[in-house]
Amino acid sequence: MQPTFLSTLCKFSFITTMLTSSCLTTAQQAPAPEDQYGDGRVSEFYTWKSAIPAQAGKLLKTESIHNPYIRLANDSQAIRILYSSISGKDSKTPIVVSGSIHLPKGTPPKEGWPVV
Repeated sequence: MQPTFLSTLCKFSFITTMLTSSCLTTAQQAPAPEDQYGDGRVSEFYTWKSAIPAQAGKLLKTESIHNPYIRLANDSQAIRILYSSISGKDSKTPIVVSGSIHLPKGTPPKEGWPVV
């Protein structure tokens, strides 16, 4: 009976140790985000507090982009935009969407820069 008791005790100790160590591992705090990736919250720019226009394509807000991690290597100006659209789920609910405009360096052609 002695070996059975010892083997049971060893198994119990092993399981207890594993559970305790896994709890300690999962309780660790996530590392602080790097500046490049932000803080995980949505910027105030993306929060629209007024009624959303029913018509798609209404420009709601613009903001210059200065962050070098978001800018393109060859742009002279970068602008973040917020505008109205229609939900793709039901094709009728107005929603707010965002995008960005990046203007290349140099002089624009007579007909203006192409839109991609």
